[in-house]
Amino acid sequence: MASREKRSSGSPRLAVRRRKSPRARRQKIDRPPSQVTPKALRFQALFRAFPPGLTYENIARRLGVSYEVARQWAIRFGYASKLRPRGRPSELAVHLKEIRRLPRDLTIAQVAEQLHVSYAVAGHWIRLTDYRFRRKPGSGLGSRKVDVSAWLEVDWSLNNAEIARRLHVSRERVRQVRELYAPAPPP
Repeated sequence: MASREKRSSGSPRLAVRRRKSPRARRQKIDRPPSQVTPKALRFQALFRAFPPGLTYENIARRLGVSYEVARQWAIRFGYASKLRPRGRPSELAVHLKEIRRLPRDLTIAQVAEQLHVSYAVAGHWIRLTDYRFRRKPGSGLGSRKVDVSAWLEVDWSLNNAEIARRLHVSRERVRQVRELYAPAPPP
């Protein structure tokens, strides 16, 4: 940000704010011992117990925190971590690896429950892998077929929505079948 200052000669001059050096930014993070939080002390004790050379990903798993939080704490306590040559793995790659470890033939709902994600997210991740999942019985194509005899027994005085609810089909399907089987309405 720039602000205008007046010089003694009367011409305005822009005063440019200088960025803080990395060292100055680190000093902001490093607190005097009197201001160290209990959480920081707990993490510091955990870091002392870690064997040297863990990756930030392994540290994050052990502490139960995100990759970035683990990296910041490791830098703060001077932990010598093992860096991967290509940096942090993509989050998607980590999740796809978790899916590939799951037993075969789980439903999408079971995968979602095991990975603690929503049904939609689990379905998306499954489609990105070669994971073979089991469809829930009664789902998918052909599961809603209604026998012709059931259609012949329908009370056509009911509206389409009520018939659809009773037969577990869509209202559109009821409309199509009504054209085929329903008696013509009186004029």
